[in-house]
Amino acid sequence: MPPGPLEQLVKPLSFEKLSSFQQASPFYQGMNCVHVLLRYPKNQSYAPTKHGDSFMTAEDIPAVLSYLQKNNYVVDTNMTKLMFKSRIPMAGVSEQRMSGDRRMICMVNYTPPGP
Repeated sequence: MPPGPLEQLVKPLSFEKLSSFQQASPFYQGMNCVHVLLRYPKNQSYAPTKHGDSFMTAEDIPAVLSYLQKNNYVVDTNMTKLMFKSRIPMAGVSEQRMSGDRRMICMVNYTPPGP
């Protein structure tokens, strides 16, 4: 779970195989759980995850970046550039889980507010 206020918008969720033809890789450890971003904080009365509109999508990226900025998170531009330029695959089918494609948006750091 991420540190700070973002934790209230993140929920672990288990996904089933996307296809009956999908096979686990040798690296699969039996965990099919991923962390998802919610549009509503977990402690709000309207936070059902059974509705498709509960999860953030690519259209919500500006709102996520704004939320991060307002809550003492800083986009680490150097690390983000390094990861995009590196040979480390950041998109595609996961070797660890059967959750399908994923893409990195940016790397962020959290600094708790000082006294």
